[in-house]
This record gives sequence, structure tokens and C-alpha cells, in this order.
Amino acid sequence: MRESPVGVRRKSAAALNDGWMRAPFYTGRSTAGRYEQLNLRLRRALSWLERAEKEVDDCDAAFLFHWIAFNAMYGSPRSAPPVSDRREEADFEAYLKKVFRHESERITDVVRSLSTDVEKLLANKYVFEPFWKYHNGLGFRNWKQRLKAQEIERKSKNGHTKTEITLRQIFGRLYTLRNQLLHGSATWKSTMNRNQVETGATIMMNLVPHFIDVMIRHPDGWGASRYPVVRERGTQSGWTDA
Repeated sequence: MRESPVGVRRKSAAALNDGWMRAPFYTGRSTAGRYEQLNLRLRRALSWLERAEKEVDDCDAAFLFHWIAFNAMYGSPRSAPPVSDRREEADFEAYLKKVFRHESERITDVVRSLSTDVEKLLANKYVFEPFWKYHNGLGFRNWKQRLKAQEIERKSKNGHTKTEITLRQIFGRLYTLRNQLLHGSATWKSTMNRNQVETGATIMMNLVPHFIDVMIRHPDGWGASRYPVVRERGTQSGWTDA
């Protein structure tokens, strides 16, 4: 896993946590209010980002922990199980649009700094969902044309439009990788998927902290978490006022 250049260097979970706790909207664990859901999202995302940072030698684990942090930021009640892949993708695509709308210049710079890894990921047919649908007998005989069409769409644009398209394609591929790992369709540390796992972990490691930072800097409009805290005292809930 590789860091971005200094100009777009990510912040650590500790630095982001410090910035969050200094933000005017920050509240303690027991305090509700206008920003309750944002604080919940950030608390959860930062906890998983901190865990992800410990995985310096295990790309499979690093990728999955970064994805959980990302999921904490975008998941919404309308996607509660049972959920289709398309609805889940619609949720994180909507989230990415919000992030990009707030800080398009910054996100464009980060994506550009990852251009080698991004192109490597997007050219990899093994994280392109139509490729797998074809091999599972679900149609999509034209998966090669679809893959080429995405490349043409991406490379025919410039500036922020290109970045938005690229982000959508990146996370479409990463979602396929996420499904392969979480659904037991890959072997831990397998040589058969090292290329995409290492590349995916690098991309997530560099993008997720920036997304969290954008939410801290722009606290409005992130919506409710899929699984809010239910304030019921008891041994099962684990809730206390402390």
C-alpha cells in the first residue's frame, strides 16, 4: 500500500479524530441534537479507519476495514436489508457526489495523484461485474465492449467531469472486490487476486480519510445512519449515559 504525494497526503485517524472533537458540531456520546447522525457516522467511520491503519502487511484486512469505514459514511435507511446491489451502489454514488460537490478541487487532486493505481484497477476485468455475470451464465456477452465503453467515457472527459466519472467507476470496481471478499469468493492472501486487492487497499487508504475530512469541514446534509443508536438501557443494548 502506498501513500499519496505530500500535496494531497491523507490525515491519520488520530488527526481526523482530533479535528472532529474540536469541531463546533461535535457532541459527546450521550448528547442528541441537530448533528447527532453526523457525529454517529464519524464516530463509527473513525473507529474503523483507526483499525484499518494497523493492517500494514495484510491488504485483504486493510481493504475490508477501510470499506467498513466508508460504509459508515454513506449507508442510509432506505438501503436496509434486503437490498439489491444496484440500490447499494446508488447510495454510495449519491454520497460520492456530495463529497465531490463540497471539495471538487481537492478530490480531483487526490484522484490524479492515484492515477497509476486507478488505471490499473479500472483496466482489471476481474473486478468488472459484467465479466463475472457473463462467466456465471447471466448474459453480458458484450462485457468487453462495456469495459471499453467505460474507458472511452472516462478518457473523453476533462477536469471535474472526468473525476466524477472516474470516482463512480472506481467504487463500482471496489464494490465488486468487496463482494468477492465478504461473500467468501476469494482466498485470504491468494496470489490470484493480489493485483486488485493491493491496488484497492491503496486507493481506499488514500481516499477514505479525505472523505471523512470533507464531512468534518462541511457538516450539513449527510442524512441518517442506517442503524442509529437506540437509547434503551440494558445489557443487550449496551447503552449508558456515560
